[in-house]
Amino acid sequence: QAEAGTARASEVALAVRKVMDSHWLAWAAGIIDGEGCIGFTKCNGHYALRLEVANTDPRMLDKLREMFGGSIKVKTWKPPATNQRPAWRWYLSTAQAANVLVQVLPWLVTKHEQAELAILSRQFVNRSGKPDPVSKARRIELSHRITQLKHQSFGPAEQSNPPKAEKVN
Repeated sequence: QAEAGTARASEVALAVRKVMDSHWLAWAAGIIDGEGCIGFTKCNGHYALRLEVANTDPRMLDKLREMFGGSIKVKTWKPPATNQRPAWRWYLSTAQAANVLVQVLPWLVTKHEQAELAILSRQFVNRSGKPDPVSKARRIELSHRITQLKHQSFGPAEQSNPPKAEKVN
């Protein structure tokens, strides 16, 4: 019976870990939705997928790096303005960025479509390291579509506001 109890405890621990992991993935999705940027950077004639999050508080960026890897850099302002704090930036590129987006996709709201296109872009990666004209053209097209999504506007504000409650006399 001791072995059965140990096996059951192990199953429970695994289930709890999965729930905890999904909570952290949902948290990361919220951070990426609110503070993040999904896009491409042009480097040596290639369009590389990039995911980044910037904030003046590095603690959330440390947590993202702990969860997914990546790098953190700080940007200071020159000349330093009296009211500007340093801005920290966590970022990932290419396959690492796509992997994060796959994991957080179910919880993304505002950047869901951008993430889908970014993930799709990984199908057009030239493994030889030399730019394949067809793959490059497809990645440029996806980059432009992501940029368009970033600039899309929505209907009037009243569409998202609930109706006002009636006064009770």
